[in-house]
Amino acid sequence: MGRMPIRALAGLTLLAGAVIVARAPAADVPPQQRYDQARHAMQAGRSAEAAAAFRALADDDGAPLALRAQALFATGLMQENARRYEEATALYQEVERRFAGTEAAGRARDANAALTQGGAARGIALRHRQDDAWDAWTAAQDHLERDGLRAARPDLEAAATLLDALLGDLGDLPKARDVAMALGDVHMMLRRFHAAADDFERAAGLARARQAAGASSRPEADSLVMEAVDRRDEALRCERRQRLTRVAESLLATVVLGLLLVRPWHATDAQLLRLGGGLALATLVLAVLAMGGAYVLRNFTEEQSPVSETAAGLLVALPGVTAVVVALGFTAGLQRTRAWRPARAAGVAGVAAAVAALAVATCLIDAFALFPVLDSLL
Repeated sequence: MGRMPIRALAGLTLLAGAVIVARAPAADVPPQQRYDQARHAMQAGRSAEAAAAFRALADDDGAPLALRAQALFATGLMQENARRYEEATALYQEVERRFAGTEAAGRARDANAALTQGGAARGIALRHRQDDAWDAWTAAQDHLERDGLRAARPDLEAAATLLDALLGDLGDLPKARDVAMALGDVHMMLRRFHAAADDFERAAGLARARQAAGASSRPEADSLVMEAVDRRDEALRCERRQRLTRVAESLLATVVLGLLLVRPWHATDAQLLRLGGGLALATLVLAVLAMGGAYVLRNFTEEQSPVSETAAGLLVALPGVTAVVVALGFTAGLQRTRAWRPARAAGVAGVAAAVAALAVATCLIDAFALFPVLDSLL
């Protein structure tokens, strides 16, 4: 019985020693290896473990000064990435204070200046608002891709409101350019192309201002300006396409109204119906051939066609059938209901058929997003 407590005590001692050995190797691990382990933990998403390891290394007087400074700076970056901006700015200031003259101190100074632009309280408040706007924009994009524009419109409107208010408060701060670009993207998604062009033009102006002030390197500044200008030009092209599509829709509506006014159904006969059916059938045959050609181009050529089989078929079938219906409808209605001469009725019917066919084709090109293809061919 006397040996049992001694054995138990020895076992506890060994267990305690094992725990100490298990927890203490960090003291025996080289500082650079400890830094790498902390960085790997950060990359693996173990933020709390990484932050504690970085902090412990920063407070280790036995580690190289530059490595300690970098570890503390990394702790600040982790806080900033976690959107704990007050803690991040405090850590950046600590790096500058404790490790002045190191490379990490310079990086901490720059990071803190970017975080607190316009004053610490204002800068941090703007960063929180920017996070809210970015979250709303990202969620709206996901909603748009998943459910389409109709369902995502409220989310896009909310994101546009947040971004617009933020842009107004940012003024000419560096982040304003990114916010202007994001607002332009949201307006593009909402098909408000004129507003998007204005947003991208503002982004280009902000990039030029920073370039003139020497705040950005020349290649980087040129790239930012060119990106904004390219997006502005694309928005203007989209605006012209949208205007053209609306004109086409108006013309098509006018042609349909004209058909209703001449009432061709009161003047139809078997011969006219047979002619219309034959022309429509020929159009459908051409549509099938167009679908086959699109299939061959998409699957058996080195440079695949951007036109799908469905788009190719509809681009032939719908304008063609529309032209047949409009031409025969106006011809019958004007001749028999309005008592026009055949030559005059045929001329008006031909013009109306051509306008209707072009209008339907334009609407289809817009629906299948084929305007960029036409632009590349011109």
